Amino acid sequence: MQEFEFGPLNFQLDKVTTVSAPEELKGTPGVFEQGSVCSGPRWECQIQLRDERWNEYSLADGTYFAKIIFVANKVFRRASAYDRFGQPVYLVEGKPLIKVSDKRSDSLFEPLSSTEIAV
Repeated sequence: MQEFEFGPLNFQLDKVTTVSAPEELKGTPGVFEQGSVCSGPRWECQIQLRDERWNEYSLADGTYFAKIIFVANKVFRRASAYDRFGQPVYLVEGKPLIKVSDKRSDSLFEPLSSTEIAV
């Protein structure tokens, strides 16, 4: 969980990692959680498929709109570690991108009057 202060707004973000590996990479179901930081050997993997989507939020009074996306830049596979479904365990590094606007935008990537921060 990470917390960010952004002008009058305060964000608490939690990264969730899901994995869908081919059968040949699956193993015996284990006790590890996806994205958990554990000691032990790991190696960097090339990102094959990205499915990063903007999450949109608005304040109840409609004064601000926020769009948040997590941008992954590195992925590591944990050696001999599998989650409860037998999926290999990966650690994803990156950072959230937060866009805040005082008006609703029709475009996901170009808010109107906005401020942008990568944390």
